[in-house]
Amino acid sequence: TENKRLLQLEARRLMSGCQEVAGTGQGPEEMLHSLADSFRTLVELAGICLWFSGCDRCDRRNTEAVAGLVD
Repeated sequence: TENKRLLQLEARRLMSGCQEVAGTGQGPEEMLHSLADSFRTLVELAGICLWFSGCDRCDRRNTEAVAGLVD
């Protein structure tokens, strides 16, 4: 399904970003940039997971959580 495809895509992006952070031969600036990219991808992945929830209570909490992630 489209949902699974989206989750897989974001999970692959996160894994790739984490591998870049763990890579050797990087300067501090490159490592910090890779870490920031990985964190952004993690936030996007969390947002996608929250988006897939279906109950009313979950929807309210998801809205609050997504708003918190934006901050």
